[in-house]
Amino acid sequence: MKLHFEFLTVFRQKMGRDSLTVRLADPPGRRPTVLEALEALESSVASKGLRFLDGARVAGGVLIFRRSSTGALERIRDPEDESMEPGENLVLSVAMEGG
Repeated sequence: MKLHFEFLTVFRQKMGRDSLTVRLADPPGRRPTVLEALEALESSVASKGLRFLDGARVAGGVLIFRRSSTGALERIRDPEDESMEPGENLVLSVAMEGG
């Protein structure tokens, strides 16, 4: 399955691009989880030193959203329990500090 990632804010700057497509094999009998998708992304950009995960959890300050085919965004808080469907994109951003 091809997984498409969109990068916002600091991630866009560090990646030097606004999106990236990563190929991930479908696990037997199920769809890949968002956690597996993020692990594949981290592996493919390891040379850039970017971290999106801390073990099986979203790294501190990282926001993950799912963009549906209609363009709607849904925040993902637990990547291990969410599966990816064909045509969905993950959008990665950094939480703003201050206030």
